[in-house]
Amino acid sequence: MTQPPAAQPVPPSVPSVDDALGQVSTTLTEFMAADTRGDIDGAMAHLAPPVDQWVGADQRNFTADQLRADLGDPDSDFSLSLIEGPTLAYGPEPTPDGGWMIKVNYTMNANGEYLSKEGGWKCVNNDQRFLDTLVASPGGSPRISSHEQVGEPTKFC
Repeated sequence: MTQPPAAQPVPPSVPSVDDALGQVSTTLTEFMAADTRGDIDGAMAHLAPPVDQWVGADQRNFTADQLRADLGDPDSDFSLSLIEGPTLAYGPEPTPDGGWMIKVNYTMNANGEYLSKEGGWKCVNNDQRFLDTLVASPGGSPRISSHEQVGEPTKFC
């Protein structure tokens, strides 16, 4: 009697580059819109804590509580928008859990104000380049796992 062939693992489902970039664009746009509205829970839904890198901080592995505090900072009021990209830096590649990951470049505009350390509110209107890593669980949408500022922002005010 012959044995049936051993079950082969199902290969991970990795989207095409165009499909992955489309999903990433949706994630980034929805994240920025939620952050702009002050919807911390909505913004957090697009992050995959712990986030390895957050903007230009020296610290690594930001917890959900640390990210929540940064997003809910009462000393800043910014409107964020995606103005260029995303463009592919790496991937998409399968992950061990059957999902996928991708690295992308994009430019975001931040416009608003913040409470300066010297006192008083100061305006912000700048374009910032980012290199983000996003991960998607099997069947899920990509979520930001690293958000790294690349270079200095251009400042308009």
